[in-house]
Amino acid sequence: MTKKALITGISGQDGSYLANFLLKKKYIVYGITRNKNKSNLGNLYKLNIKNSCKIFQCNLEDVNATRNLIKKIKPDEIYHLSGTSSVAESFRYPAATYVSIVNSTINILETIHGLKGDIKFFLACSSECFGNTGKKLVDESSGFNPLSPYAAAKTSAFYIVKNYREAYNIFAVSGVLFSHESPLRSKNFVTQKIISNVIDIYKKKKKFLELGSIDIHRDWGWSPEYVEAMYLIIQQKSPSDFVIASGKSYPLKAFIKLAFEYFDLNWKDHVKINKQSTFKFMKKHVFGLFLMISFNFIGFAQVQINGVISDEAGQPLPGATVIEMNTENGVVTDFDGNYSINVTNENAVLAISYVGYSSQQITVTGLTNFNFSMQPDNELDEVVITGYGSQQKRDLTGAIVQVKSEDFVKGANTNALQLLNGKASGVHISQSDSAPGGAIDIKIRGAGSINASNQVLVVIDGLPGGSLTALSPDDIESIEVLKDASASAIYGSRAANGVVLITTKRGKSGEMVVSYENYFGFQSVQERVDMLNGGEYLKVLSDINVEGGGDVLSTPSDISAIGEGYDWQDIIFRSSMVQNHQVTMSGGSDTSNYYVSLNHLNNEGVIRESGEKKYNARINYGLTPNDKLNVNLNVSINRSEIDNVKMGRGTNENVGLLASALLFDPTIGPEVNSEGYYDVNPLVAIENPEALLQGWDQQVSTNRIYATGSIDYKIIDGLTATARFGTNISDARRDLYENDKFQVGRGVNGRSTIRNSESNYWIAEYLADYEREFGDHSLKLLAGITYESNTTRFHQSIASDMLSHVTTTNLQQSGNNETLNASSGKFKNTLQSSLARVNYSFKDKYLVTASVRRDGTSRFSDKYKYATFPSASVGWKLSSEPFMENDELFSELKLRIGYGEIGNQGIQNFETITTFEAGSNAIIGGATVAGAVPARIANQDLKWETTKETNIGVDFSLANNRFSGSIDYFDRNTYDQLFQQPVPLTTGFQFVRTNFGQVKNSGVDFSFSSRNVDKEWTWDTDIVMSFLKNEVVELPSFAGNVISGGFGFSGNYRITQTGSPIMSFYGYELNGIFQEGDNIAGSAQPSALPGHPKFVDQNGDLKIDGADRVILGDPFADFTYGITNRFGYKDFSLEIYIQGVQGIENFSNLAAESLYPINKERNHLAIHYLDRWRTSNTDAVYPSGVNYTSYSDGTNKVNTYTVQDASFMRIKNITLNYNLPLDNVDFIKSGNVYISGENLLTIAPDYIGFDPDGNSDGTGVSRADFANYPLSRVIRIGCKLNF
Repeated sequence: MTKKALITGISGQDGSYLANFLLKKKYIVYGITRNKNKSNLGNLYKLNIKNSCKIFQCNLEDVNATRNLIKKIKPDEIYHLSGTSSVAESFRYPAATYVSIVNSTINILETIHGLKGDIKFFLACSSECFGNTGKKLVDESSGFNPLSPYAAAKTSAFYIVKNYREAYNIFAVSGVLFSHESPLRSKNFVTQKIISNVIDIYKKKKKFLELGSIDIHRDWGWSPEYVEAMYLIIQQKSPSDFVIASGKSYPLKAFIKLAFEYFDLNWKDHVKINKQSTFKFMKKHVFGLFLMISFNFIGFAQVQINGVISDEAGQPLPGATVIEMNTENGVVTDFDGNYSINVTNENAVLAISYVGYSSQQITVTGLTNFNFSMQPDNELDEVVITGYGSQQKRDLTGAIVQVKSEDFVKGANTNALQLLNGKASGVHISQSDSAPGGAIDIKIRGAGSINASNQVLVVIDGLPGGSLTALSPDDIESIEVLKDASASAIYGSRAANGVVLITTKRGKSGEMVVSYENYFGFQSVQERVDMLNGGEYLKVLSDINVEGGGDVLSTPSDISAIGEGYDWQDIIFRSSMVQNHQVTMSGGSDTSNYYVSLNHLNNEGVIRESGEKKYNARINYGLTPNDKLNVNLNVSINRSEIDNVKMGRGTNENVGLLASALLFDPTIGPEVNSEGYYDVNPLVAIENPEALLQGWDQQVSTNRIYATGSIDYKIIDGLTATARFGTNISDARRDLYENDKFQVGRGVNGRSTIRNSESNYWIAEYLADYEREFGDHSLKLLAGITYESNTTRFHQSIASDMLSHVTTTNLQQSGNNETLNASSGKFKNTLQSSLARVNYSFKDKYLVTASVRRDGTSRFSDKYKYATFPSASVGWKLSSEPFMENDELFSELKLRIGYGEIGNQGIQNFETITTFEAGSNAIIGGATVAGAVPARIANQDLKWETTKETNIGVDFSLANNRFSGSIDYFDRNTYDQLFQQPVPLTTGFQFVRTNFGQVKNSGVDFSFSSRNVDKEWTWDTDIVMSFLKNEVVELPSFAGNVISGGFGFSGNYRITQTGSPIMSFYGYELNGIFQEGDNIAGSAQPSALPGHPKFVDQNGDLKIDGADRVILGDPFADFTYGITNRFGYKDFSLEIYIQGVQGIENFSNLAAESLYPINKERNHLAIHYLDRWRTSNTDAVYPSGVNYTSYSDGTNKVNTYTVQDASFMRIKNITLNYNLPLDNVDFIKSGNVYISGENLLTIAPDYIGFDPDGNSDGTGVSRADFANYPLSRVIRIGCKLNF
């Protein structure tokens, strides 16, 4: 069984060596230190074990804090090494010395006694307890004769340990330690003083070493051996006290002699005996007053600061340290928390620290008296948000991944999901639309629904359905992803596709901290698409025409005259800026905390006329007026303003801007002709791109406010009731004006479209949780009810034939009344739920979690309105078992198994009831009467899609926690798929919604972290990988193979059939190009010509038709990965993040338009036509293009050429950061500057387009590409300053 040890004073000499010793014996080591600054943990860094220990702060003089810490950790052994260790200081602060040593000992022993467990306790006592023994040897039977407050306190602690041992039968022992040394010994000890001075003398930095008496005798030991003795004492079968000593005494003179002889020096030539050294303490503190008066007299004025240091409850803290920064000047508070310190100047900075409390710094400018209240800083183990609660990471039984703010993806992120991209195994995030404000797609462990929603549930501060674009990424503290059903089932029907939990930042107790952070980014299009230039375009068209038996269309002089023509990508793209500014103010007191932020983002976009502006304001407030009541309020207000350019899947004159720029005639430019319009090629049927920029104008503005509030009340010890309320209110307006600058707008004499929409969501939840520990058992219970309501409304009006284009959408009534069209609607749905969960652990190594949720939705009929979603998971900490005690490989090892069921209510409102909608008008009695018709065939037997998932996982850490990670295998099946079943046309409808079918997702998630180097410079690596297989297991007989997905003139390109992934790409396989001399007449394409593509005759019937189509790929990646390397050296850090997606395909309509254009005069991808088949280039990859309509009929455009491999590897981000040295800057506490590069390089060898990660089909399962908004390469410079 892996044992756990708690070491107090872990950063000291003995604590560090003991930690190292126990880690080698496969212990899990927890430690307490005065503060967690790197400088204070130097010994742990020197031994390269800092990251192998779990270090936190706790005030051991606080019995409650001590008890809570030990209860949480449940150590097998406690080594109590902390406390005041200076004899001299004990004379100055005797009461504080006693409290530091004795009270902490009592608190630990009292906790052990109260837990009634088997915790063993060791106290490090001191040979000072024996007093002045001269040369007399002492042993365990020798009496104590303490001669200092320090020795008296240690003696008292010794007898307290003895009393608890005998009175309560506790394994509590003391080790009386004589002097022992090591290289880790503090510099103020005499041995280190001698060594450092001898080195300086050898290096000729000084001549003499000044000492007091050198005839005193010491029993010197070696610290690594002494800590082994501590371990051996606590391993005895019965408790007993021991003296730890070498048994030999040597004079200090002998040590001095050996030190000088090491450098071939004579100690007598360099040692001065200061006979006044006995009075050194008096000289330092009494004569110092005279020196201070003298300095004041001659102008070097010091400032005296007095005050009281207290805890969060106002109780004085004896023994708190007050140090003047960048000096050795410091004092310790007395028993009443009083301190008095003389600082060197009026701008000095004081650092205040105390074990178990957050260290603070204050500037003394203008102060003579300063009282300070310190705030606790108890850190036990990493806490993970789990939905309706939290757990320590080591106690998780479900598949949950946490990404903290420091690990977020760096970059100009505008959507919270971008922070996760490639950072969480099993989570595939893609930038489906890279336009400002564009959509982000997220899939957790594939997609389970064929026709219903595969949308992930997002919960922000407990509010389901929060907007990801309305959050400032800088306000987010952590993101948790609930991947498996056992973890997400607590959210029931909303969690069928996984849950993302976002927690925003909160204020911390202490003085207000004001932060300002910004960045300025310079962005440009990362990848251009290589199209034919003007000269190539004319030559290719002319050559193909001639090869097809036609005339020369362009002479060499014509081609030479046009040159390269117009590069429309250069014309519409631009280098632009993106900038972000955020101001935050946070702080708190012992009863409240606050976090306030203001954020502004301005993204100009890399396409002209596109851009986004966002404004965010957030207030998070917490109030704890007493130990029973806790109130929290989170409010966020957001406004976004987006300028869009025309994009999308349109064809011909309705094609989007970017597709127009690629396919437009490159010999025609952006100039206005004599009629004031932009020229077009009448044979191309595509709008001039500049006309689209100037004639199509859309703005989208959105206002959103969401708020959550909660009240927690502790009814009795362990039982808490919670009431939580939340709302998400938004309204959006979309204005589109199409003027006469382009053909469509000119055809209707201007068109104005306005769409207003609003959404009102609210939730009320009432919860109760109970937590109790008894013996080896730990139990947590949760129960609650929730109610949700969501109401949406919209109104849209369209008018054309406008009076003037100047007013755009602001005078719609000026349009022709006969063209005015208006529509509106209102929809509401509700969800009512009850839920419960139990967490149980036995001996902190056998873990059980079970939950159940019952949802009722207004979308289903009374017959299936309610559904129940159970889950259960277990965990086993194998590393805590006896058979793993001597294992040298694993530091921690845990097995997890979980099962859960979750639902999907992804149907539209009213599908289970009969409603009516506006029908045709009728003339009755000479009057026009509006008619109404049924909207659908209602199916009251519709029920939830249900997903059942099994997850098996292993969490591990190796080599003293140097390597850690997890592996999960999952098997997820979704049943009762929602389908549209065909019905006889005599019903008046085509389909009725029904349940049938099954989809399976299975795969492996893997994450791994390593500390490669942990010295003066550091190197850490994180790797995440995910492997996925998606398969349709069963389809209804009426559905057959579901073929869908028409794109422009390319026909359907996807199929859903059993045995294959959802929406696989379905088309024709190609096998080369016909050559001269081939038996074309005897092939399945007898009318083909040399240079035409060979379609594979799959069924051998000597004809190419729909029966020859096969699956060419699928929209699911075989595996994804992310690799992060972080390097650190002093104040510099470098992070490199690489993202990859492998084994994923998409349908390229751009390739289809290039190879099989509607009009041959459209421009083409250069690779298709510069490497086309000709009699002089028979090894070409692509067909000749001659008489291409004979091998493209729409359906066969979906083939090996147009379904392309979209796998890629991307250097997503490189960030170099520098922490500014601001010790001498009074008004800035800390700061950093950085330079960052994003999307620096994408390697996608088989992809043609702007971004292999983009998706013209949006955020669904299907993937297609038709000139998506290009991905930007961004170089950012930023900083953050804390005031």
